[in-house]
Formats: sequence, C-alpha cells, structure tokens
Amino acid sequence: MRARGGGVGLAVGVVLAVWIPTAHAEEAPGTPPAATKPVAETSRAPLSPALLPLPAKADVSGEFLAFPAGARAEIDLADPFATSSAADRLRSALAGCGYSVPSSSGSGGQRTSDAARTPLPAALVVAGRRDETLAGEAYRVEVEARSPAAARVTLAFAGETGLTRAAATLAGLFAPVAGGARVPRAARIEDAPVFAERGVMEATVGAGLSASRRRALLDAMWGAKLNALFLAPGGDPLLTTRWREPYPRAEAEALRDLARYARERAIVPGVGVRPGPDFDLGGERDALALGAKLAQLRESGIRRAVLILTALPAATADPALLARFPRGDNDPANFSVAGAAHGTFAARALAAAPGDVRLYVLPAEPWGGPTPYKRELGMRLPEGVTLFWMGLTPHDPAVREADLRAVAECYRHPVILWENFPGAPAAEGRERRVVLGAARPRRVELARWTPGVVSTIGEPSAAAAVPLATRADSLWNPAAYEPDRSHRVALAGALRPAPATSESARQPGAGGAESGGEERSARAAAALADLLRGPYSPTPEAERLDSLIRRYEQAAADFRANPGSARLDALRQARAADLRAFLSDARGLSGWCESTLADRDLFDDLAPFLGRVARLGRVGLLALELDLNGADPAADRETRAALAKELDHRLRLLAEGSAEPAAALAAGGDSIERFARRALSRAP
Repeated sequence: MRARGGGVGLAVGVVLAVWIPTAHAEEAPGTPPAATKPVAETSRAPLSPALLPLPAKADVSGEFLAFPAGARAEIDLADPFATSSAADRLRSALAGCGYSVPSSSGSGGQRTSDAARTPLPAALVVAGRRDETLAGEAYRVEVEARSPAAARVTLAFAGETGLTRAAATLAGLFAPVAGGARVPRAARIEDAPVFAERGVMEATVGAGLSASRRRALLDAMWGAKLNALFLAPGGDPLLTTRWREPYPRAEAEALRDLARYARERAIVPGVGVRPGPDFDLGGERDALALGAKLAQLRESGIRRAVLILTALPAATADPALLARFPRGDNDPANFSVAGAAHGTFAARALAAAPGDVRLYVLPAEPWGGPTPYKRELGMRLPEGVTLFWMGLTPHDPAVREADLRAVAECYRHPVILWENFPGAPAAEGRERRVVLGAARPRRVELARWTPGVVSTIGEPSAAAAVPLATRADSLWNPAAYEPDRSHRVALAGALRPAPATSESARQPGAGGAESGGEERSARAAAALADLLRGPYSPTPEAERLDSLIRRYEQAAADFRANPGSARLDALRQARAADLRAFLSDARGLSGWCESTLADRDLFDDLAPFLGRVARLGRVGLLALELDLNGADPAADRETRAALAKELDHRLRLLAEGSAEPAAALAAGGDSIERFARRALSRAP
C-alpha cells in the first residue's frame, strides 16, 4: 500500500477554502462555481409545487401544459452520457412523471429500436450536452413547450453528477397532476449547491437498515440531491467489536452492490468504524489493522470512512503513554494526551491505506469550543482529513459562524457539521421516535467555514425521507429556505400515489391521477402538514386546528347571544363547515394512506401517529355535532355518550402509562379536548 505524505507530523497552514482535495475530485461533487448567482434570486411563486430543493436561480412560466398519461419522451444525449447511469436516472425521472420512455437511448439523436417502432413523434424531447463552464453538481435546464404534443428540454452539465442533479430537478418540475404529466411552457434554471457536502449517517441500533431500505433511502437522497451516505450502525460487529476482522465474501459483495447503487445516484458511500475503548492506541498493530480494513473497503467501492473515537481509551500497549494517561482518570490533561494519541493513530492508519481513501474523524470531543484535545488532534492529522463537529453544545440548533471558524482554526482542518437530526436511536425501553417535522435553517454564511452538514438517522424509518428532504433543501439553497413550504412539499412527495399509466387510467376505479388520487393526496398531505408544526414536530400541535376552533366558537358565541340573526347563523354554519372539513380529513387520513400508499414501510412508520390523528378527528366531529345541535337533548344523547367515551379512553391511556406520549395523545396541543369538554358542558 502506498504511504501517504505528511505522515504523523504537523499539518502546516490553515486550508479552509478548498474542502475536497484533488485526489478525491472524481468521487466527490465539486463546490459551486464562483459565478453562481445568490440563491435569493430564486423565483418562488411560479415554480412547480413539487420542486425540492429550490434551485439557485429559476425563471419558470406560470402556465403548465398537461400531457396525457403515457405520452412518449425521447432522450438525446451525446456520448459518453447516452449509456451512463446518469442517463438511467433521467429515464427513471421521466417515467416517474408519467411519460413512456424507451429503455435506452443512442447518442447523437439516434433512437432505439423501440422508439423506431413508435409511429407517433415524441411529445417530449430531452437533449443534453457537456458544458465546460460548469463544474461538479452545477447544471442548467431550459424548457420550451409549444403545445402539449411538442416540448423540448435542453440540459447542460459538466459530467454525470451534474446530469444526475438535473434529472432530479426534472422529476420535481414535471411532477404529475390530475390527468397525467405536465411541463411548463417556458423555464430556465441555473443551479448549484451552496454547501458542497450534504450527507446522512445511518447510526441505528442493531445491524442497520435492510438492503431494500438502504436502497429506498438512496433513492430518496437522489431526489433530494443529498450526496453522501455513511453506514455506522451500532450493532454491526464488523464495524464495532470485530472491526479488525475483514469482511467475509458475502458481506463484501453486498457492500460492493450498495456502493454501486449509491454511485449511480451521484451519492458517495462511506462507513463509520468504531474501534471502541480497547484498541491499542500507542502501538502499530491496530493502526495497521484499520489501514487494512480501509483497503478492503476500497476494494468494495467505498473510499470514505469515519473514524469514530469514543472517550479516553481503557487500554494501550504503549508504556510511556500509560504513564501519562492513567486509566479511568478524567483529568483534563489526559484529553490533551488523548488528542495527540488519537491523531497519531489516525495518521498511521491512513498511511497504511490506499492513497485515494478519504478519512473523516468523529473526535472524542464532538462539541464545544477550542480545547487542548482538539488542538493536539488536529496537529497530528495529515492534510485532507475532515473533522465532525456538533456545535458548542450537543445538537446545537444555531451554530454561529464565529464559533465554527474558531474550531476550524483550532483543528487546522475542515470541519463538517454533524447533527442529531432526524434523530439518534431511542434509549432502550423507550418508544421508537418517528420525526416528521422540518429541519431548522442553517445560516448561509456557515458555508465559508464548513464543506457541509451530515444528518443522522437513528431509527430504521422510511418516514425519515420527509425531514431529510427539508434538510437537503436548506443546504442546497439556504437563503431561499422556508421550513413550512419545504415541509409541505416533502410530505406531498411522500404521500403522492403512483402516476396513472395509459393502461391503468382506462380501468374503472383505478387509483392514481384519473380517479382523483392526486387531489386526495394533496389534501392528505396538507392535513398532515397542518398537524405537524415546529422545527422537529415529534407530536401534533395543529396551529391551524386551534385557529379553526377559535373562529367557530366565536361565531357560535355570537349566534347564541343573538339566536334570531340569520346572518350570524350563516357565519356559524360556514365556520363549522371549515372545521368539519379539517376534522374529516384528519379522521380519514389513516384509511386513505393505508389504501393508497405503495410504500408499506412508510405507512407502518406513520400508523401510530395516524391513529392519534384519527382519534383527534373523531373527537372533534362528535364535539362539533354536539355543539351545533345541543338544543335537542334527545337527539344528542348518543353523540354525548360517544364523545364522553372517547375522552374517557384518552384519560385511561394516560393513567395506565400508555407507550403513546402524553403530548401526542393530546393531539392538537389539548385544543381538541378543551373544545370537546366545552361542548359537553354546554349540552343539556
């Protein structure tokens, strides 16, 4: 193996402007070109409601032309892109929007034999060429649609990564609506990310996600334009307790398949190795073992690794180090020694690994400001190593540029932000957390001092695609990031039914666009979004529900004060209709998702929450009926009994210490319970 220059010596100079070394340029998307316009120039209103992340600069006509389901699309890419995996992503994106796309395309405008047998001309032609003025993930899209039967899209990109990002944009821009696919009459998009690295760390308990779930996660990451995935499940012995052992052939082949699948989506795969407290910190043996592990991973197509360092190690074979580093002693001076030892260990391991392996280090002090540990660690790491940092505190929600700069200068290495979002694994015995809310914004100026952000998946949840999409939106285009808008788009994307094909559209009662599936999906997503407010939103708070209840109760009180007023009665009935529509959607959301969502894993993740939402809808509708007709005791006796039973059921769950969190049982921030109790108190 080739030794890496720099050894274990001091990393001279502060290299903060170039985050991705040249040796890794082929696998890591580049930074946005200097000529990229400020992100705030994005035109928001006319954009497709399904487009996420928002592009850096876009001019899209407000008029969209509807194409019939199954309309034919033709792809014309110059070599070598015609047969690339990026071209496959483009075909997949168009097919997902309802177009009929040949299985492969030739170069220079040559059609496949399938296309040649098609008697009608293509309704949509997508042509793409390399543009040497672009770099990395940057791309351009131009759309011109003269009619629903004649549209042309021109793509410009530097390489496969840019083409892959352009394909993801077309998937959002052309997202289907009722009746089939659609295309804007005219559009021009110039796009590149602000943060160069936008990753996800799988830090689940147990052996990690299944192969199928990892592929589903990678598909979601492609759509969100995330570009790095680190596998670091805490229960994988080959990355933890048995980290020194090589992967058996079957496991190595599975990693190779996963790495290939990720690269086809312009996502760079990596792993997280946790040596634990028993590794030989001062000797060569374990450093060489880690170097050999990195070499085997390289052979499986994985060239990135995170060295996850725990607190002070419990054992070392170096007598001199032992004398300075007493076991179990948490004296701050030991952390300075530990920093030097950790840095030396990482440098030795990297020197024994192939030269194109890129190393990240998650240090024993993953948060806080500059310390002796950080300084000693950074001094001994070779150039090109990136450090993980959480902020001044664990899970710091508002990292400041000055603090990030101070830590980066202390390390003398690039620092990437690591966040516990959508969330770390639940503690043993606790209910599994499913986070469905939007990510908090990250300041755009942080991009001067960090290559990007790595988010954490702590639970094997298909629903994690929703918050991850909002985080991706905030990192691609932070100046234009609006959490509420991003959240609604992400939810709508997760709940959207499969587009109708020309065959299924003709079948009576078929799902999808022709039977109103898109409209119902939009209502379902809107209802769910209205029940999920706040940065992380682990429980429903329903700000809109509070508003609807207040508006109805005010109108009802006005009518009770003037019962003969037809105007006030009409207003009361109108407010009741608004509240009833919301509560009906909440009650029916679970059933709609169960019957429509193709992703059963997603429904299983949402089911407990949807059950609470359905209870909210039932209680609210009963309370509304009772309040509207409370003057007739006989007619409302059954309603009153049903409502009291629902409320008693809720209180019994709380008294029994149900696994359902109390805040979640009080769906709507207790507003629905208060409304129900007021209705009961007013009824005879």
